[in-house]
Amino acid sequence: MPPPRPDAAGAAALKPPVSLRDTVLLFGRLGQDGDIAALFSRVAWQGVSRRQLVHAFLDRPPSPDEAIEPPDFDPGAAAMALFLSHAFRDGLVRRVLDSFPGKRRLLFAHVQKAAGSDFIAAVQKTMPRLEHDVASAEAMPAPLLAQRLRRFANQIPQTDTIFVGGHIPLREFLDAPLFRFCDRLATTVRHPHEICVSLANYIVKRFQNTPDLSAGDVRSWADALGLTAAEIAAQPPHVLALRLATVPGIRPVNPICSMLGDGTAAGTFAMLSRAAVEITEVGRYSAWLRQVWRIERDVQANASPRLIAWDDLSTWQKGLIEAECSEDRIVYAAIMACLDESGGLSVTGPEVARRALR
Repeated sequence: MPPPRPDAAGAAALKPPVSLRDTVLLFGRLGQDGDIAALFSRVAWQGVSRRQLVHAFLDRPPSPDEAIEPPDFDPGAAAMALFLSHAFRDGLVRRVLDSFPGKRRLLFAHVQKAAGSDFIAAVQKTMPRLEHDVASAEAMPAPLLAQRLRRFANQIPQTDTIFVGGHIPLREFLDAPLFRFCDRLATTVRHPHEICVSLANYIVKRFQNTPDLSAGDVRSWADALGLTAAEIAAQPPHVLALRLATVPGIRPVNPICSMLGDGTAAGTFAMLSRAAVEITEVGRYSAWLRQVWRIERDVQANASPRLIAWDDLSTWQKGLIEAECSEDRIVYAAIMACLDESGGLSVTGPEVARRALR
């Protein structure tokens, strides 16, 4: 392959990638404007085969059909098509992790409304992050994906750890497998009743911030309520939050056990026994963040407004939530008992599992 030639501006052309690692690092050269086409136009694609491109973007040999090149084959256009394809996104987190095998992994199982968004916001400033929703073009359009790859590529040389955070169940980390014995697992929890109330408050905030219901999650909540944008806007916020707390399809059902196990307390204890996942709870979270991660936070990211509290719910609403979070309450009680006994800021999964067997 000939060496890269200067581009029209006189700058040295960029070397075409031969591996997914090269492709990820290529995005470190993306401009501040996020222009993907401009970045690809700087690459010396001349003479690059389809076989090389499949390795560079999909991290595997091509199929027989993929290896065939038409007479008018344009490697630059083919590279752009691969970047925009679902095949590139599918399994991208795992493939990028495997492309940097020497980097330790911090895997965060994000239990909803338990300070997880704040932890992600804090930690991603100190290490490169891979996100679970990368597979969705709706959740992460191509320009945003390119910017995230740019940030990752620029951070990766300065750290020995890659952060994977999002609503990824613990079982996926363990069974994929993404977790290696030398890696680190963490999660934060909250009383399941408070999770349900906080989620209702959060959804109201999302409605207020997206009154036209243009976001996918907001549309789905409106559909579950059976309300239009105008009807939602007409309701007092606290009344809407009270209604949201127990709407089927919105209210969480054992959110802790669903994220850390199989939805049951027994299955969650079994899952926690498999790896030393570090667990803290919201009351200890700030001290844990400060002492363990050396991070100070003045403002919590993604915090919900306090429109309603548990005591604002009716008796029947409380009873419904208690029934649908019964497994969570068992696990949460075991976690809190371990924390109280140890006096520490966190406990490990095996410690919680052993206590459950007493």
